[in-house]
Parts: sequence; structure tokens; C-alpha cells
Amino acid sequence: MLRRRVIICGFEPFGIHVENISAQVAESMDKMHIADCEVEAQILTVDKLGSLSIAERLRNGDRFAGIILMGLAENADAPRIEVLARDLLDFKIADNSGRQPKSQPITGDGDLSTSSNAEHWPYKSLHLAPDISKDAGAFLCNELYYRTLQAIDDATPCI
Repeated sequence: MLRRRVIICGFEPFGIHVENISAQVAESMDKMHIADCEVEAQILTVDKLGSLSIAERLRNGDRFAGIILMGLAENADAPRIEVLARDLLDFKIADNSGRQPKSQPITGDGDLSTSSNAEHWPYKSLHLAPDISKDAGAFLCNELYYRTLQAIDDATPCI
């Protein structure tokens, strides 16, 4: 029986970071079975190709039971569940390819919200109770989130 897949993405290190916790978490979950789903981890490059990776897979016919996109928020006090992808690129540092857009829209079509209703999840009962956030920043994790939400053509949950 073909299992449904959930994809979980993390990023390679960038800037001053020699490790990226998002990649470590994603890799630790690779090939796990949760209910009737198999988890597939993908570590993304910190550049435009990485931000387009999941959107390209969706456009090429890959389907997932759910999509979990993770990033590293350097100054966050707690994990955050992002519910909004902003139509903005404003890199404080260059990505790993040297790209550093400033105050530039991704498409000009406006912000995109997740279809996942995270506010109703029992997230406060988790060990590291995350915050619900509407600010995914303006670096690669926001760009990935935006491009992925834009490419979803069905009710696939993506957070």
C-alpha cells in the first residue's frame, strides 16, 4: 500500500551559523511513520533555488498530506508557528548565493495566509509552547513559505 507523505523541510546553515536546528529536526524525522503517513525530510539550500524547491515539486505533480516548513528565527524566545507569509523580501544579510534583495515584493500580489487553523491546535500544551506569529520575517523561510502557499492548488495543509 502506498503511504501518504508529509514533507518536512529545514535549511542548511547560513550567515554566522555553522548548524541550523531546522535541518537537524527535519533529518531526525525522516522516514518516520505517523498515522498513515510517511515523513520525508528535505534540507533546502539558503538561496532562491531553495525557496522555490517545494513549489516546483508541487507544480511537477508531487502531492503531500501535509507540508511543514521550518526555519531558524535567531532572536525568538520560543518556537513560533507562522500563519502568514508576507509578500516581501528584505534580507538583512545575503543568502548563501550572495543575493540580498531590499524592500522588494516577492510577487506584488499581497500576503498569503495558511489554510491550517493553527489557533485551534493544542499548541500551548507542547513542551516548548510555541507562539502563533504573523511575521515570518523577510528572509528565506518567508520566501519559501510564500512560494509554497502560492503553488498549492488544493487543500494541502501547509505551515
